[in-house]
Amino acid sequence: MSLEFDCSWKVLTSIILRNLQGPPSPLELQISSLSKDFQLKLPHSPSCNPSWPNLNIFSSLFPISIKISNPSDELILETVLDPRHMYFIANDLSSLENFSHCAWLFEFSENGYYTNQENASELIAIASNCSAQQKLQATQDAVSRVISFQDLKRRYEELLGGRKRLSDLSLRLKELRSQSSKFLVNKKSDFSSLGIKQSTESELNDTQKSAINSSNLDQSSKSLITDNSGQLQVAEKLLNAHNKKYKLRSENTQIEFKELPKKHEILQIRRLKMTGELYEIFKVTRAINLFYENSDGILNDEENNYRLGYSAHILQVLSDLYRIPVRFPMKFRGSTSSIFANGKEFPLYRYGKAQELTKFNIAMQCLRFNIAQILDIVPPLMSFDDIN
Repeated sequence: MSLEFDCSWKVLTSIILRNLQGPPSPLELQISSLSKDFQLKLPHSPSCNPSWPNLNIFSSLFPISIKISNPSDELILETVLDPRHMYFIANDLSSLENFSHCAWLFEFSENGYYTNQENASELIAIASNCSAQQKLQATQDAVSRVISFQDLKRRYEELLGGRKRLSDLSLRLKELRSQSSKFLVNKKSDFSSLGIKQSTESELNDTQKSAINSSNLDQSSKSLITDNSGQLQVAEKLLNAHNKKYKLRSENTQIEFKELPKKHEILQIRRLKMTGELYEIFKVTRAINLFYENSDGILNDEENNYRLGYSAHILQVLSDLYRIPVRFPMKFRGSTSSIFANGKEFPLYRYGKAQELTKFNIAMQCLRFNIAQILDIVPPLMSFDDIN
């Protein structure tokens, strides 16, 4: 499993849900703080992969309860988010391979995507080929090589015990030698002296064997201490480097966190300004009216095809500007633009054949769906009456 991160000091910017079970239906995100009086409800268009960007939920509101419900207030999915126990997945979701199980993803301070413990093992296995995930795994392997000092202490105590036993045997040997010298002074000593000599030689052999075993234990303990010391130095260097990097990143993040409200305000002002400029451009060209009638009150297909193409272009620009992925992708080619649904391409232009008119009507339904999705978030500079 990946390293566990504490994201409680960061700002929750996005919530992404992948592979929601069941047919697509309108959804509602309900966020409530478990520590303070705070509630937030956000709607979402029908989708199996909904996402709610630009949340900006600050650390003072954690932990939070997250619920997904349908228009009938039936609970579909819920979880409790505790940012103190998060697991890093990837910097960019495009680097993830496809998967089929339902999973939560959370973006903190627009600095990578994380998940909770419930989905960690499966998503980390999928993201194992990402370079960021490999770096985290290498760091975790280095930390796991920290020396077990209890094992080292136990082996050192065994070495001291062997030395003590060797010292006791040496003292016993000296006593036996002193006793045997008294009995062997006279060459005509009785047979009992020979028995003492033999027992003394046996104890001497045992003492020598004990000394050899103690020496071997001493050498193995020294080798163990040397190897463990080397591993300890490597582990300390890795931990010091990691702590230094973490401290530097933490300082930089705190600086960025202080500047985040100002940056967010500047970003919102810039988005509003660019939206107003976009509105003025297409208002002058009158491309925001989808249908055009000539002086006789008859629809002009060529003019309408042109307006539909530029309406799709407006939605593409707003989708990029506000980071809103539309449900039905569009391809801008002027008066011959098209829209994609269920892997098929439908024309956003009219011409005479009845079969093609059916495809055109499907394309118009998809375009209106994208318009409603964009207008849920974009400030009302362009009204729905102007666009549709």
